[in-house]
Amino acid sequence: MRLRHHPRWLTSFIDLVLIMLGAMALLITNKLGGPSVVDAVSETFGGSKLVMPGQKFGIDQLFEENEARLTASGVERLDGFSQQAAEQDARVYIYVPFELGNEDRLQRWELAAARTASIGYRLRQGGLTQDRIVLRIPEAKTESANSQIILEMRRK
Repeated sequence: MRLRHHPRWLTSFIDLVLIMLGAMALLITNKLGGPSVVDAVSETFGGSKLVMPGQKFGIDQLFEENEARLTASGVERLDGFSQQAAEQDARVYIYVPFELGNEDRLQRWELAAARTASIGYRLRQGGLTQDRIVLRIPEAKTESANSQIILEMRRK
């Protein structure tokens, strides 16, 4: 019995198609399952591991209304969180929602970015080094009634 000879490019093409299929499956899963699925896949392939579930803070618990200025209680909460993260030797991921509102979309995004930077700056003042603070602004828009800032600790 004689084996048929297949060109080498055919194997490379099949590999490419399988990689693209896997990437598309991950994209679809990300849309359906959200960050939890992406985190699970990341941990499987050696990504950072969640040290503790994300702490959720209402925007009004940390910031003055429609401002990126931290309130006194917000400063206290973030200082406590930064001490916990320093003790755990963990990275902190900051997720600040991009709220829907009657105002211009770019103004709301700018406010979310300023709040993210404000939290990062406060965590840095609380003792975390810059390389252990990861700033994220999710694309998912939320209604301002249920907006929550999420701070996660992850270990690499």
